[in-house]
Amino acid sequence: MSILTILDINSEIMYNEMLYIDLFNFFKAMGTKMKSVYILRGLPGSGKTHLASSMKATNSNMAVVSADDYFMKDGAYQFDPRDLPQAHACCIARFLEHISAGKNVVVDNVHSRIWEYQNYITIALLFGYEVSVLEIECPDQETLERFQARNVHGVQLFSMERMWTRWEYDQRAKTAHLLEVTAV
Repeated sequence: MSILTILDINSEIMYNEMLYIDLFNFFKAMGTKMKSVYILRGLPGSGKTHLASSMKATNSNMAVVSADDYFMKDGAYQFDPRDLPQAHACCIARFLEHISAGKNVVVDNVHSRIWEYQNYITIALLFGYEVSVLEIECPDQETLERFQARNVHGVQLFSMERMWTRWEYDQRAKTAHLLEVTAV
């Protein structure tokens, strides 16, 4: 288990993984007002999947979709870059199923470019959902290397550097900064 502290989501919210405070209360409160879609953006190893799982644990009407799910075979992650288009097609199809069923949805993908998640936003708005974009920032090379060291899919540093250099800023995003990761 690790302790992941994310601080400063628009300078208002603090999140501590062990206690699931503030950030999850924020999302839970938003979810009670209307149907919600949460777009998570961040490099591999930034904590997106952990955050998505924690959000789902706080809301029984929450579903999580990720292109990574396509690569899970017999409990093991078996990535093949040739299958990325199919993985993303399956992800959006699952998203549509959950939206059609009236569920709140977390979309957990890297989303380095805005166009990569714009269809999720458009669909959600058409279905009357409120959309929030949460970005776990990677401000420097040191953070990039920390993310790479802890990513569970074995993404190489050179691949992550390419993702990082093509990253598009989205002014709609609430940003979170990774401050500390320690083993317990």
